[in-house]
Amino acid sequence: MFVTDLASSGQGGPRPWNLSWFFRAHGPGVYQSQDAGEDGQRVLVDEYAVLNGADAPEKGLPLGPLVRKIGLTLGLQPQPETFDGTVRGEGIFSPLGTHGAFGADGRTPSRPPHFSGAENLLLGWVESVKDPGASVSLAPVQTSRRVLRLELPDGEYAVIENRARRGFDAALPGEGLLVWRVKGTRINLVEADGRGDIDSNGGEASHYFPNPAAPALTVGSFRLRDIRRDEGGAISFALDRLE
Repeated sequence: MFVTDLASSGQGGPRPWNLSWFFRAHGPGVYQSQDAGEDGQRVLVDEYAVLNGADAPEKGLPLGPLVRKIGLTLGLQPQPETFDGTVRGEGIFSPLGTHGAFGADGRTPSRPPHFSGAENLLLGWVESVKDPGASVSLAPVQTSRRVLRLELPDGEYAVIENRARRGFDAALPGEGLLVWRVKGTRINLVEADGRGDIDSNGGEASHYFPNPAAPALTVGSFRLRDIRRDEGGAISFALDRLE
């Protein structure tokens, strides 16, 4: 259940503030509503979220925390760390990232970014390119609903998406290919500039491919090269399979 409160928020104040929690944590257990479900039984509610709507007329509702909560309810996981234990996350490139719940620019929670291509693939909201050849072209994921998945050793895989500045992603710092490495529910961005600083800046234009600092990318037994932008927003690249 999601509730929007039209009062100003502030912890310790007389009015509600942004939060998400469980009815069962309050003691009596889950909340039994007066509404009947399809089976005729009363609907039970456990998880809930409260959002501050006081600034909605000027700033819009803070949808970022709500979208983050929806993602967690659907089974996605927050992404606070990389495989080696250092804090990174998905930054502003996902509502589940360290900065993304605060908007695609990190400052506007009323305009949260789309979920990452890896998360969308886990949810079944996009399709992966089947049997990619030596040359691959990806249109913007927001309209094509397609990503490239590459199988890596030890149960890991990579997801490559063409992320454009469209819709709720319009305020992102750039556009191009975003490359994600996935192992289980753990998702990490492969930063094109190689600086490993998404934890501090939340994401920047140099994290996308193509990038002058990274004309090619090797991930597992695959190599992407000759990455270029085509007309209409598509991005093409050669895909080599390394022995």
